[in-house]
Amino acid sequence: LGVLLILIAAAATLFFVVDPFSDLHKPGVVTDRGMADQPPVPEEIAQKIAVSREQKRVKEAQAKAEAEGTAYVPAFGEVPYLYVKDGVKTCYLTFDDGPSPVTGTILDTLAKEQVPATFFMLGSNVEKYPEIVQRVFAEGHSIGTHSYSHDYQKLYKSDDSMEIFQQELLKTQSAIETAIGTQNPNKLFRFPGGSFEKYKQPYKEVLVKDGFRYIDWNCLNGDAEKQCPTADYLMTSLKKTSYNKEDIVVLMHDAYAKKITAETLPQMISYLKEQGYEFRAMTF
Repeated sequence: LGVLLILIAAAATLFFVVDPFSDLHKPGVVTDRGMADQPPVPEEIAQKIAVSREQKRVKEAQAKAEAEGTAYVPAFGEVPYLYVKDGVKTCYLTFDDGPSPVTGTILDTLAKEQVPATFFMLGSNVEKYPEIVQRVFAEGHSIGTHSYSHDYQKLYKSDDSMEIFQQELLKTQSAIETAIGTQNPNKLFRFPGGSFEKYKQPYKEVLVKDGFRYIDWNCLNGDAEKQCPTADYLMTSLKKTSYNKEDIVVLMHDAYAKKITAETLPQMISYLKEQGYEFRAMTF
């Protein structure tokens, strides 16, 4: 009996020292797979992964072009030449999901501060508020597309998602041009959820074929990270994600549910001006 008790005690000790289930309690490994479906993954980490992947891809493409004696052309539809290390601190303010009932407040602030911006609009909202689209265009801001529906299931996960994606891209651009009464001088696109997932590569090729370029972001105010963010939360996020960056593309949202962004915009612009940023609208 004594020997049996000793063996049981030894087995118990071994179980707790080398727990076969210990991996279940370890933090998950962060990958670039399914970023949009992993809310706990910090945006900053997702950005580092995306940037690292893009740098590697561009380097390989440049080496291949050099070996073949040809010129490197940006692939997969990214907007080229935004991040240029020229000693000039440049800020591109971008607003997704509009137009909306709060766009006017955003425009009032931009006009007062004499700051241009870029609006990535949803086609469904463009059709609801064509007069707001006209004002955005008339006041010299850039307009890009952000799909028509913002429906992830239709755009990325349905059997005919590639066809739907292209239809929504062109339908939204057409709605914008109808609203402004002329051809939209920019063919810019922002993916709902960003472009970080690998499964979106074929969609980027669709953009190129239709003459568009996409742009993500490397800075954000965090207005989509929680349901009711405060002004302090937005400012903290902006300061954190813009820190020590020469060029920034700031992700924000233009929607009634995100009106805190419109209300905090003067404070955000004031801070960025203090940091020495020049403001530009995105063009392609």
